[in-house]
Amino acid sequence: MRRFQGCTQGFTLIELMIGIAILGILLVIAVPSFSRLLAEQRLRTASSELRNTLALARAEAVKRNASVKVLASSSGWCAVPASSSASNCSSVTASELLSEQLLVSSVSLSAPSSATAFNSWGRSATCSAYEFSTSAQGATCTMCLYVETNGRVKGASSACEGTCPDSSEESVWSGACG
Repeated sequence: MRRFQGCTQGFTLIELMIGIAILGILLVIAVPSFSRLLAEQRLRTASSELRNTLALARAEAVKRNASVKVLASSSGWCAVPASSSASNCSSVTASELLSEQLLVSSVSLSAPSSATAFNSWGRSATCSAYEFSTSAQGATCTMCLYVETNGRVKGASSACEGTCPDSSEESVWSGACG
């Protein structure tokens, strides 16, 4: 009779079950954090796209030496010359459209009732506030973009306040989900 005296390879059933149990516990701990991470990333992406559209509108206003406006609604936004008679993005003709972006369905946008317009110097007549929100694991995540009168865009990881923030304040990302 020959006896096998080598190392056994593989896992026993008990070792495998313990490994799966530990993996399950780690997943239960990680999923809520991952859900919030995804929600914050959705907000960052949407706000970055709006920030790019606002920068394009400002640059086009200076380049054209004519006003350019950004129209926004709950479904997205677009940049058009201020001479356009369009009151929303769906009524803009293709020749007038400078930029258009649709919003991801899981993110909602609360936009100002009037368009944000940039004059030929790249300045805005009023301070506009755009508030993005989404939800993750029962929490509501919000982010606000302010268009200051000097034309710069400033972000805040909170709900929009009634007034524009002080121009000297630095905006620091601290997480939109709390």
